[in-house]
Amino acid sequence: GDYIVGSQESPPAEGYPYQEILMPVISNPRMAPQELASSIVQRTVQFYTRPGMNYDNITQSAVDTSHLDNVVKAVSQMAQLLSTIITDNGNAIAASRDNTQAYAEYTYKDLWDYTEQLRARLPSLQALTNAIDEVQMALSKAVIAEAHSINRRVRRSHGLSIYIPRPSEFDTRYSLLAFARSTFWDEWLQVQPQ
Repeated sequence: GDYIVGSQESPPAEGYPYQEILMPVISNPRMAPQELASSIVQRTVQFYTRPGMNYDNITQSAVDTSHLDNVVKAVSQMAQLLSTIITDNGNAIAASRDNTQAYAEYTYKDLWDYTEQLRARLPSLQALTNAIDEVQMALSKAVIAEAHSINRRVRRSHGLSIYIPRPSEFDTRYSLLAFARSTFWDEWLQVQPQ
């Protein structure tokens, strides 16, 4: 597909509000896919955050898959760089991971927030700043729509999550995924500081 719409957080059991999502399509059957993807994001979050609803951890985003290769490349390069600076910066790197916006399955975290946590704790490392900028630039093109509850539980969500467990929690099956096989990310996850 050209676009992926999904949630960073585990979505409500009720699922998507299809009656809300499909109204614009019924009104405009020629709606562009990007417009529909963005509409799904906005309408889903609006539905679950309206008065009377008790959801405070709603997230939703739409991703343009044509830009994911750039995200993959930037993430892999950042992981390679992180592995070279771990000796002198292990505590800051671990604190960045541990303080990144997480979701119901705590090993999945917001990628943009992870880069911001690293930037805040290691501001003097120009090579890392450059790598973070590359990841964020790629993310800003790939994530075409993002919305979330205005709540502390998900307030630092930016639309795309990534697997960031502690090394002791790393599931070796992750290395079988295409993303892991084509990047340095899974290697980084296994050598990062505990």
